[in-house]
Amino acid sequence: MLQYVKRPRNIAEFTLMKGVTDFSNLKQFDLYETSYGQLVICSVPKFMDLLCARTPVLKDCQDTLIHVMEGDFKGIDGLPDIVGEAATITNGVNELMLINNVTMDTSIQVSMNYYERSGSPLTKYIKTYLNCLKDPYSKAKTYGGLIADGTITDPGSDYEVFTLLYFVTDNTCRKIEMAYLLANAQFTMAPMATLYNAQRGDIQFPEIQLTMNAFPIIGDEVNLLAAKYLEYTLTTSNSDRLVLDSTDFNWYALNKNGPVHGGYSLITDKVKGISNSTIANKYNT
Repeated sequence: MLQYVKRPRNIAEFTLMKGVTDFSNLKQFDLYETSYGQLVICSVPKFMDLLCARTPVLKDCQDTLIHVMEGDFKGIDGLPDIVGEAATITNGVNELMLINNVTMDTSIQVSMNYYERSGSPLTKYIKTYLNCLKDPYSKAKTYGGLIADGTITDPGSDYEVFTLLYFVTDNTCRKIEMAYLLANAQFTMAPMATLYNAQRGDIQFPEIQLTMNAFPIIGDEVNLLAAKYLEYTLTTSNSDRLVLDSTDFNWYALNKNGPVHGGYSLITDKVKGISNSTIANKYNT
């Protein structure tokens, strides 16, 4: 229980705000900070993967959707509370309430806001997903022709759901505070009106709201998965790497393909004979 998540300080020794508040002792004010959430798309619907294999433009949309949902993630709304429900014991005159049930809503709808890209890949992917689940005109489940041609002979809900991992870290971005596995997730709306309703002269970068129904799962195994993924992003050297120190970041403008090399010659070609260690030794001794 409570494994793989950040262990809080024990502040029972402090007086806190009772009587004189000792603001000179900051150890007792180790406050929780919000806004450190991350999202991972663990799996996409099987039938969409099969459609993407035969439709390159849809594959591009799916790749973009996953990358944007993870990389541009700004926050989520709709996670459930755990609630203690009480029953009443009475003698006809006085009453006592005792908790006799604990509940957590497992039929939730979460929402997230994103900027759409040119070509509206997120919206087009979600529109395709919903249309293939049930054609809006015929109401038939089609899977985009995968049922008609016999590619999928036993269509069912198991072909149709996403799995998402959402977790929150502390302000170091290195320890897990809480993690949720959002199972059986399904998009509920393609935000067509947000994008395609237009007024001349009203030019914006619209934010679209992505809403999904999901079944939330919490516990040590979910925390462990989140902790492993976080460790992977902190230690990997590929594009999934989570860079937390901006002085260590490989800015595109300094890359060999970046705009800094748009002049008469490549500056990196001129300095490539000078090693990093030569510079480090000069300035660190």
